[in-house]
Amino acid sequence: MKSDKIIASLQSFLGVTKSEIIFAIILLCGLLLGVGLKLFNYKPSGIDNERRSLEIYRILDSLAEANKTTFIGTDMQGNVDSALAKGDTIIKSASRYPDKPAKLLPKEKINLTTASRVQLMKLPGVGEKTADLIIQYRASHPFRKIEDLMNIKGIGAKKFGNIKDYIEIK
Repeated sequence: MKSDKIIASLQSFLGVTKSEIIFAIILLCGLLLGVGLKLFNYKPSGIDNERRSLEIYRILDSLAEANKTTFIGTDMQGNVDSALAKGDTIIKSASRYPDKPAKLLPKEKINLTTASRVQLMKLPGVGEKTADLIIQYRASHPFRKIEDLMNIKGIGAKKFGNIKDYIEIK
């Protein structure tokens, strides 16, 4: 009951709500606890922050040493490392965004009269658009021979030459 009287007198004196006074008291207790821990040099859970920092710096230094030989043959300041001055010793770094992987060629011949869009896209030089054109063409013009593929817009002699070993008509 005494605490209620103290809170009520603080409310009237400061012109704030009871919730604001309670919040301020909690905040003040946390501040006092933090100052007390700092004064007594309290280290939580026995962690040695200095030793941990040294370990982190050691790891970062070893990573920097490793990167020195894998990027362009320079140290962290940009000075050329004489040991890596020869062109055959510099290792090109892997790109963060590698090139598009090479298309795997089909192991079995693809039947032009029944192949799905995905199967047609396995052919060299055939993407989504060309596969759709092949499907549209065969709906109105059945394939009689594999050379009929050159009747489709976008498939010329060069592209047909790359595809012919991977297709068949049954």
